[in-house]
Amino acid sequence: EYLKNQGRRVEVMAFGRSASGKLKEACDEFIDLGEEGGKYVIKR
Repeated sequence: EYLKNQGRRVEVMAFGRSASGKLKEACDEFIDLGEEGGKYVIKR
């Protein structure tokens, strides 16, 4: 919220199951790594 109030765009990448609902609502864009993890998570 602080960053948005400063005129910044806020993007968050996290696992949707563990990210707080408040965080998801506060950001401009939320990327759920649980759904799109293949693009961003390196598997070993």
